[in-house]
Amino acid sequence: RGEWPLPVPSRVILRGTDEVRAVFRSACNSKVVALDTEYVRDKHLLTLIGLAWQQPDGTVTGCQLQWMDDPQVTTQVRTTFLRELHTLVETTPIVMHNAFADLLTLQELGIRASSFKRIDDTMLMHSQLWSELPHTLEFVASTHGSYNKMKHLHGTDQLAYNWGDCVETLAIYSSLSKELDRT
Repeated sequence: RGEWPLPVPSRVILRGTDEVRAVFRSACNSKVVALDTEYVRDKHLLTLIGLAWQQPDGTVTGCQLQWMDDPQVTTQVRTTFLRELHTLVETTPIVMHNAFADLLTLQELGIRASSFKRIDDTMLMHSQLWSELPHTLEFVASTHGSYNKMKHLHGTDQLAYNWGDCVETLAIYSSLSKELDRT
């Protein structure tokens, strides 16, 4: 019927302070924002951060910032992004998959769990509904996701890999929220 998979939504790769401010204005008007980080294991040193949300017309959009390895991303862009991210998490519910890992990384940037208005975790939501099944993002995306899998891109295209995690987390959140409402 052409309902699955959905086409992967577009997003903005942030490189300028004006772009950062514009996308965060859009994100702050959404009901919930999916957040995903990529980081150096063991150190929780941020390398990439992505955000996805649904606009009032139903369109999914978002942004990504390559924290490292993009010479166009200046200290001023990172500072503006952090300031806007602080405001976003204080005012808008955030959803993550395995939030603990992302929170450790965000903590290294000065964003504490106590700063968040609300955090929902799709891994915990899934475990509450389907305790006997695996709860990895890859598995939950196969049962509740809306897009083609992108986990295989981890070693070859970090931006697409992270964006896949962002949009799938948002889709999974929507699906699991409906299931939880029925229980």
